Amino acid sequence: MPFYKSNRSSFRNFILAKYERLTGQIENSSLPYFMAIDPSSICQLRCPFCPTGVENAARKDHRELKFRNRTMMVQELFNSLIEELGPTLFYLLFYNWGEPLLNRQLPVFIQKAKTYNIYCEIHTNLSLHLTDEYMERLLSSGIDEIDASIDGFSDESYKIYRQGGNFELAKSNIERLAAIRNRLGLKTKIVWNLLVFSFNEGEIEDCRKYCKDIGIEFNRREAFIDTQSHPDWLPSYRRHELDPKNPGTSSESQAPAPKEASCSWHYAMSVVNSDGSVSPCCAPWEQEYDFGSYSPGNNKFKDIWNNEYFRKSRMSLSSIHHESICALRETYHRQFLGYK
Repeated sequence: MPFYKSNRSSFRNFILAKYERLTGQIENSSLPYFMAIDPSSICQLRCPFCPTGVENAARKDHRELKFRNRTMMVQELFNSLIEELGPTLFYLLFYNWGEPLLNRQLPVFIQKAKTYNIYCEIHTNLSLHLTDEYMERLLSSGIDEIDASIDGFSDESYKIYRQGGNFELAKSNIERLAAIRNRLGLKTKIVWNLLVFSFNEGEIEDCRKYCKDIGIEFNRREAFIDTQSHPDWLPSYRRHELDPKNPGTSSESQAPAPKEASCSWHYAMSVVNSDGSVSPCCAPWEQEYDFGSYSPGNNKFKDIWNNEYFRKSRMSLSSIHHESICALRETYHRQFLGYK
């Protein structure tokens, strides 16, 4: 994923964000250069480890459960947001808790973002009916990357996790996307993301070969698996996670965290949900933990970015390397703030 932009102001913002994180600033002069903007908090599937899917399953079973508002982002909100943040953003992920392709204004959003030379990516389950005309609009919008989450290479394995989805429909859609991309002469990166479970690990190599044959990328990913509710879903090479002496961990997660680490989310990245609510990062799915709400004409994102919640968070999570602050400050002022 490229971070290059020719705009000097965006580069200065990038360096300033790095500086403010390293020096533990509480109130930021910089703005995010990475943003997740959710075009839709609605999804049609019932994936068991996704909060949106859990909500959908509860509704299907006539149970009351709600983590956050379910809606589509409107164009006025997106335009206002991108006009404020576009000059500083390098990367924009159109995805958080919903299915972005349900918002038919998505190609318009992407076109608007591309006027600021931002790398744009979407994550989609692709299990929905899409016309060739819509696919052309999406690809022609300037989208840089389309990641499709299709967790299996057969209907039998796919439907175990992607509950409510249609494997053949998703597979047909990714084939059509690749064909239309090629016909239009575009270089859009198309990726098949496969979360590995016990029931699909035997299909990995067949899926990898298929992706190569149709000219798309294959991305094998490790799934979050609740070992209390679905221990049998762990692939064979992760069975050690059931060891009572080492519960809920994997070889990757056992690596010790750096002694001096800080959270980059509150210096470089942010999340704006489809209704304008701003989350502290991509992890908290409950709306009660949001840090504010963006409303066109009523406030600016920067007001939220430096509100009490973000300042307290930076104060708690920052790691200040005292011995290098003076050197960092001198280098920054000399090399960047001196530019006209």
